[in-house]
Amino acid sequence: MTFHFQLYIVGEHYHNQVAISNLQNLNKLYCQNQAKIEVIDLAKYPEIAIKARVMATPTLVKVKPSPMQRVIGDLSDIEKVAIRLGLLNTHSHILNSNSSY
Repeated sequence: MTFHFQLYIVGEHYHNQVAISNLQNLNKLYCQNQAKIEVIDLAKYPEIAIKARVMATPTLVKVKPSPMQRVIGDLSDIEKVAIRLGLLNTHSHILNSNSSY
């Protein structure tokens, strides 16, 4: 399955750098480094914000596969982001975290 993410940021702020790093970790952990990632700086391309309906930054959009999903923030809780984007099955995660070996 091919994943396509767009991360909307404004400038070189600390939270944007954290979001970029967390997205790279998400790609590594849940997409086997196979996701297409676009980082779009709305300071350079402000017209895109309206077209993409981005109201806050950083905003991550999962473009593919459908359905499109959005997450706002620096993506600090990678596991919750993965669940929100459908990269991690919530039910199986609960089972795995409750099991003891």
